[in-house]
Amino acid sequence: MKKRVLVTGSTGGIGKETAKRLARKGWRVIVHGRNREKIDAAVFHLRETTRNPAITGVAGDLSSLKEVWTMSQACLKRFDTLDCIINNAGVFQDRYESSADGCKMTFAVNHLVLFS
Repeated sequence: MKKRVLVTGSTGGIGKETAKRLARKGWRVIVHGRNREKIDAAVFHLRETTRNPAITGVAGDLSSLKEVWTMSQACLKRFDTLDCIINNAGVFQDRYESSADGCKMTFAVNHLVLFS
């Protein structure tokens, strides 16, 4: 059986293309995003274009360590294995914005999430 991969930030752009290429190779892909509608649309599109039914989605805001924890617990319950995580999600902001945890948003999403 092919491996399972979680691609963060894969409802569009580079993340979606990465998910597509892995799905075409037969990987079991978990699409990640913050917006459930975008996740569902990406999962549908990837299943249709790759003919791989083993594509699912998971929602979580990576700027919140609480949501990262909740998302990881949901994945543990839902999937028997997770072989690889591709940390594609990232943000860049011109102005200061705080995360739910009081950190600079860019630092929270691009750095802290990797350690949670």
